[in-house]
Amino acid sequence: GMITIGGLRWYKNRTVFNYYPDSKTVHNCSKEIRQSMLTMVFLTSGRIDLATSFTLFTPEIVHDFSRIYPAYREPFTARPLDAFTGVKDPQVYDLELTPEWHQVALFNSGSKSDKVVVPLSGDRVTTGAIGLDSTSIYYVYDFWNDSLVGKFPGTAKVEKMLEPSACAMLSVRKAQPNPQVLSTSRHVLQGWVDLSNVKWDAATRQLSGAAKVIGGEPFRIVLAGNGFKPAGANTATGQARLDPHQSGAEYATLVLENATTSDAAWSVKFAEKTRAESTP
Repeated sequence: GMITIGGLRWYKNRTVFNYYPDSKTVHNCSKEIRQSMLTMVFLTSGRIDLATSFTLFTPEIVHDFSRIYPAYREPFTARPLDAFTGVKDPQVYDLELTPEWHQVALFNSGSKSDKVVVPLSGDRVTTGAIGLDSTSIYYVYDFWNDSLVGKFPGTAKVEKMLEPSACAMLSVRKAQPNPQVLSTSRHVLQGWVDLSNVKWDAATRQLSGAAKVIGGEPFRIVLAGNGFKPAGANTATGQARLDPHQSGAEYATLVLENATTSDAAWSVKFAEKTRAESTP
């Protein structure tokens, strides 16, 4: 109920910050409910009032809680897309970071296990769609499950089966003709606040950027080659390595590790496309 009240204020103000959602307990619930609570309160109010003492925080709670900080600075808020489709409580929240990059939360606001669905393209008011380009291709990556949901045409629908009060935080990014970032492990916005200056250099076939790495915690960046194959990684500080990703040969996870908290410049070298890979 509190998520709905905060979320629907988007249609009054377009931006919602520091809306009081009542205090929350994070130590006596399941991992899935805790992650859902943190994600949805983060998206709809930007403020967490705790009913749990810090003395009760386990390492797992600290990990999950730190995924919603730092707060992003831009004056925009997640829009409940399906508010006018007949549902009692909205279940699809869209935070548009750029026209080609949306953070979408699917939230089961019901009392039973259910499938939550969002169309990628279409009218946002009448169909609850994200409103993306129907002629483009999009990656969808699940943050909490650290898994690639899929690579979809713009005409597709994305769906997740969720338990009551559970959510899926999805990064929806338009596929590029060159290697790109799909997600990170550091923050629920999957690269928006924890990465900077990400760019592709076609001449050197390198994808590079800077990451806000926490000392002693592996920072994982999921990459898609889009026809290129990752061939090596470097960082100016600490260590960098490439782990194969379960989704296929052109996917990889860049792992950065620093002894101290710092901004780490990184780059990944990619092998040149073959003729077959260059053919649409």
